[in-house]
Amino acid sequence: MLQEIQHIWPEEFAQTSSHRFRGEGRAEDIQVSFFMAHYVMERFRETQLSSFWNYRLDANLDGALDWTERRGFLERMRGWNEGQARLAQVLNSAEGYRFKSGFNDSLQGYETHLARLGFPRSGSSDYEFSGLDGYPFMMQANEFELIQSLDGATIPSFSNNNKNTPYLPHIPADRRLCYFDIDYCLGPQFTDESIPYLDKTTTSQIFEDLAFEKFQCGDCLLHMLRQSSSTTSSAKSSSSSSSSSAGGPGLGGEILPLNTQSPAFRQVIVDLNKYNFVIASSPYSFVQLQEPQEARTKLDNIQSREYIEAFFCINDNLGENQTAVEQIRRIFANFLESRFPTPSPWEKEPPPHHPLLS
Repeated sequence: MLQEIQHIWPEEFAQTSSHRFRGEGRAEDIQVSFFMAHYVMERFRETQLSSFWNYRLDANLDGALDWTERRGFLERMRGWNEGQARLAQVLNSAEGYRFKSGFNDSLQGYETHLARLGFPRSGSSDYEFSGLDGYPFMMQANEFELIQSLDGATIPSFSNNNKNTPYLPHIPADRRLCYFDIDYCLGPQFTDESIPYLDKTTTSQIFEDLAFEKFQCGDCLLHMLRQSSSTTSSAKSSSSSSSSSAGGPGLGGEILPLNTQSPAFRQVIVDLNKYNFVIASSPYSFVQLQEPQEARTKLDNIQSREYIEAFFCINDNLGENQTAVEQIRRIFANFLESRFPTPSPWEKEPPPHHPLLS
């Protein structure tokens, strides 16, 4: 994966590798772990959206979109929006906390599945969100605007990003709401039935805008793609039903190309397996080393939580007192030797009787 990323951004990686310490390059160095995490999430999102757009929405695979293809999509978007509005009604009812939508949750029972495959549970980490359930940071729809839209006259608009906030990964898919603003996301040409045929260039530009520029549109479409197409909006008949399955007809099962023997199908499968991800939460510690005794106490506390916390971050805010600096370095070196007694294969061996290890 890192080789793939480096191939795309060779100059930035070369510049980063020329610095001994992060921040030497006017703080423009690549933070590799963050970079790779976001790259994987974005590529997984892009793979799903482009596969639907190119191989399912474009039913005849000619690279363009005729009115029949567009009309069917628009009808389903309107149905989705109405279903989301009714779902907002249910969630805001007295029984909303008991609501079960029937939306996908690929992490349900994951511990049982891992055990069946012979994999142990991942320590103290809790799995929260899978790429198979949508985009983890999808923009939130305003529940009250959605409910108001049921009057047929009010149309929620999400062209103003400043009034929206993203969901966090711990919010499950069946508690997420999105409204697909058809006019904003697709533009006037897509919805104009007097235009019988949108050529490849226009179709491609609409997708680029939807997926990457007006990103909340792409996130909402992905949310729909990841829900079951059999999901129905039985909440239409009872907005307070606690057992109804609502949300509108999703597009689940409509990501992969239909021709399972085609190169496109094989490539999409490869990319889905390659970029799929799971977001987990883990307990961690963050400490700053400033005074020797305080540093010893903080590091001892981290050591005592070795089997609880898999991650810790340490900053060395040492100041100018050289005596304190040397003491903290010695304390920290001893901590590292105790916490990680087995050197990594690329780690340099310290010279015998190294002063920091005495």
